[in-house]
Amino acid sequence: AENAVIKCKDGSTVTLCGTGTLNITANGKNGIKSGATSVDEGEASLTIRGLTLNIESGTLNISAGDDAIHCDYVMNVGASGTTGPSITIKACYEGLEAATLNILSGNISILSEDDCLNAANSDLTGYSFSMTISGGAITAYSSTGDGFDSNGDLTITGGTVVVWTANTADDQPLDADGTLTVSGGTVLAAGGSAGMG
Repeated sequence: AENAVIKCKDGSTVTLCGTGTLNITANGKNGIKSGATSVDEGEASLTIRGLTLNIESGTLNISAGDDAIHCDYVMNVGASGTTGPSITIKACYEGLEAATLNILSGNISILSEDDCLNAANSDLTGYSFSMTISGGAITAYSSTGDGFDSNGDLTITGGTVVVWTANTADDQPLDADGTLTVSGGTVLAAGGSAGMG
């Protein structure tokens, strides 16, 4: 009836942390599910902190009030030579955020208010932030922010990228504080404010 192995329900808070190992096998529907069923029930909060999380799934469907998926350090999406996963982010403030963000494969769709992909972490100083896209297909739209924003280097070596941004001040489809390199793949980056590259 609950349709999930671990479910964070209306008004509840669930935190997964520590150095142990959690193996989840979802034979029916969801492995981990978080969300309120109505506005009146209040928000549900799911936090995964201080551990390595490996998710093997065909499909992830996410609507979030803040980051859809956030990792303080390294986030790898997909694997070289594979087609999965399928990630659909229907609503969020920022889409995928990590200090080091690597997209290796997958079919990813993101609708965000701010950055769709973000290589950043305000708690880290002196870190070599980076974003690398080497495979997969990404369709992304930001209503008020950058499409892809790296606080370090942004490198695209493969895959198919379609990214759109609104015409708002200082925002661009592709934004990097370091070096921006496109050496492979197919890239369509459109939108952005006047005066930006």
